[in-house]
Amino acid sequence: MPKNKNQHIVPQFYQRQFSYDGETIGKYVIRTKEIDVPCSIKKTASENYFYDDKESIRSGGQTVESSMGVIESGAAIAIKKLVQDGEILLSPKEHQFLYTFIGLQVLRTKAYAKKINEDVDKFFKMLLYQHCGSKYIDSHLVCEYEKPQVASLKYAAPITLSLLDLRYKVLEISIPDSFFLTSDNPVSQFNPFLYKNKIYNQGPALVGSLVFMPISPVKGILLYDSQIYKIGTRKSNVTKISQKSDVDSLNLLACLNAYDELLFNPQNQQHFCFSNLIERVSKLRNIERKKYEPVKMSETESVFAYIPQKVVKTELSFVKVLDKARSYHLQNVLWDPVLIRPTCQLYNSNQDT
Repeated sequence: MPKNKNQHIVPQFYQRQFSYDGETIGKYVIRTKEIDVPCSIKKTASENYFYDDKESIRSGGQTVESSMGVIESGAAIAIKKLVQDGEILLSPKEHQFLYTFIGLQVLRTKAYAKKINEDVDKFFKMLLYQHCGSKYIDSHLVCEYEKPQVASLKYAAPITLSLLDLRYKVLEISIPDSFFLTSDNPVSQFNPFLYKNKIYNQGPALVGSLVFMPISPVKGILLYDSQIYKIGTRKSNVTKISQKSDVDSLNLLACLNAYDELLFNPQNQQHFCFSNLIERVSKLRNIERKKYEPVKMSETESVFAYIPQKVVKTELSFVKVLDKARSYHLQNVLWDPVLIRPTCQLYNSNQDT
């Protein structure tokens, strides 16, 4: 059997940050409500032939997983440095590896693969309905990628470019017996600025974007739009979390975004009430996504768009909206240039040309 058939959805180096022995991790399976402690990191958040088929691996050539391994190696150095000392300044190369890894981690999961196939299937059926009528839509008909987790990787460059203009802070828990959870989908995206304006569009290129990824039981990286928010002080890369409600909010995001597995340091197990956390987000986890709906682009033009519904109106005490941002005039219109950060608009223009 091929040696590299077991392929990780969440890299082993990342999981080891939540391990006390470098070999095992704690796992709570949401579907079965079972705790698995200790669980081998080699077998956690992984699946046989998840990215590459047998022939690709047997050929000995470059595979999807080996290509991602180059980025993982660079990101591992950056994350290790920030875990040891959040104040350390990353080199430009380390900074780019870190942001590329975060963007890639968004795309490579089962959660995103499911979303990709949902989008493709609903868009295909919407076109079929528009051109052929409902009588041609078989209830058993499904349109999807064979490997959506690979198809999604084509967005790696755009999502990285959308993240690069965001600043980062290392969040550090300063409360006894409080710890971060992570999951098989460890990167959370949210936008309290737009949520307060009753705009529930999602995406890393939008104004007010926040992107959070735990990097140890007591530390996490928060990417943020510095034109909208003030977080901590300019003199420090580290922001201390001193309120338990903030830790709870970020852990609820982890529970919402997880595909089926919550991951944690087994030594901290007693401080998590998993059933309570999952219950608090169960309605949002189970909510049916809206179908493609017409969105008005102008007086004469409408397009069909997928509107995501999974939203936790996360409020964090250490995230302050700047006064200048409060005066922004925003409309709940997809792709309105006002909602896209200027740097991301520039990236999109360059790609179009």
